[in-house]
Amino acid sequence: FLQCPVRDHQRAMASVKLPSSVFLDVHDEATVCPVLVDPPLPMMEQMQRSGFELVGRDNGDIVVFTPQTENEGSGSALATFFEHFPQLFQVLDTESIGKFAPFLDEETVSALERRATEAQAAALQDAEPADAPPTSMGLVPDPSRLPRRMSASDSMEDSLDTMKQILNNSVMTAEAAIERQQRQYSEELFTMQAEQSQLETERQNLEKERESLVQKEAQLQSELEEVDKLRSQIEIAATRPKSKFLCC
Repeated sequence: FLQCPVRDHQRAMASVKLPSSVFLDVHDEATVCPVLVDPPLPMMEQMQRSGFELVGRDNGDIVVFTPQTENEGSGSALATFFEHFPQLFQVLDTESIGKFAPFLDEETVSALERRATEAQAAALQDAEPADAPPTSMGLVPDPSRLPRRMSASDSMEDSLDTMKQILNNSVMTAEAAIERQQRQYSEELFTMQAEQSQLETERQNLEKERESLVQKEAQLQSELEEVDKLRSQIEIAATRPKSKFLCC
């Protein structure tokens, strides 16, 4: 686990400047991902070429979203990432490993902590002055310069705080969704009421037009009856015999 041959891109990245630090954090409230602080551009380009998605944060940090398959969890995805970039163990925050240990498998947590501790101890040893006594003489590195290991109680407390934060974020997200639905419902209700009012107005206008048509129809019928009466009178007058006058 986390032991792999040095690939060509690893050798190419060996001389590239490292980020100021790397720590684990929750991305999208679901996935534990590495977060890079002040990463160099060549390293980010190499990560993108290797298939890792980079997501920028407002504070300038870069989240490395490690793609996962259906049968792969955050631990396997993290292992894959650090296999590609093992030099990042030198700046990996070991406290963040313990903080998110409940979300990872034990093998991943153990390997990450071990590799990070070894890489950081080796980096400190390489950084010592040339005239410093070698550790083979029985001396040990200054504990204050080594990464601090978290106790079980600290790890559990941080894990509980993290889970509380995740739950709070989930509750806030749910409340925001409910508020959006309520606003949408209010807008739809207002629109429906306005449409109902408009339809009622149109119905009243149609009713007035219908009454007006009924009145016009009655008036027209009355006029037709008058015309029929006049026609009848004219026909009667036309059929009467004409008077004959005798001349003297």
